[in-house]
Order: sequence, then C-alpha cells, then structure tokens
Amino acid sequence: GHKSWVLSIAFGPIDKDSGDMLLASGSWDESVMLWALRGASGDKPACVAMLRGHSGRINCVAFGALAGMKQRM
Repeated sequence: GHKSWVLSIAFGPIDKDSGDMLLASGSWDESVMLWALRGASGDKPACVAMLRGHSGRINCVAFGALAGMKQRM
C-alpha cells in the first residue's frame, strides 16, 4: 500500500457481469494506486498498478466518463 496518508479515493466503473470495480487512491507519498475490488468472488482488494513520478502529494483522483467502457468494433 501507500507509504503515507491517503488523501483521495475514487471508485471506477463496475463490470456488470462480475461485479468487479476499480478503486484509485492518491497519497501524500506522491503516488496513485489502482486497486481491483472483486465483487462476486469476495477476494481481498489487490493493487493492480502504481503510478509514480509525481512531484508532489496527490490531492484528487477521478475516473473519466469513458473509463472502463468496452471498445465496440
């Protein structure tokens, strides 16, 4: 997890088939972490990505309107 206080969280889109969703957390430690939240399976949250390299604390995280939409061909 984070090495300092979490300052912001945002819940991402839900996969309607599985109930899974994403959680983004931004921290004083200058990182953003993405967590997979398993709906139906009941598994513990798992970190699936860590975004580093910011030059200051992360005050706000959010998902865009198109986040998680499946591509249609």
